[in-house]
Amino acid sequence: MSKKDENTIKDLLNGEELEKEILEEELEVDSNPSFFKKLFASLLDQAILIGVSALLLVIFDLIIGFMGYMVVEPTGIILIIYGILNVLYRPIFEGKNKRTIGKRILAIK
Repeated sequence: MSKKDENTIKDLLNGEELEKEILEEELEVDSNPSFFKKLFASLLDQAILIGVSALLLVIFDLIIGFMGYMVVEPTGIILIIYGILNVLYRPIFEGKNKRTIGKRILAIK
């Protein structure tokens, strides 16, 4: 058997192993979660968004601080950032990965 044939067989086996892992992961996902699991996943997502919003506010404040400005009303800015992230979060994560971070953590669909 040539080296190329061996590599092809290894690639096929790796592909089969990857498919097995994906199927096992799908089996572990709760496809009919309770209301409270969904609620907790949503709360986790919102907590993540608030944390990311605060981090982006700090970064924004540092950037404009180098130009001699500062954020006078951080609450307004953080609400704007949070609103933008909240609008973009679900379509991006559910479109790309089929689940949000909160749903992944709780293993629900």
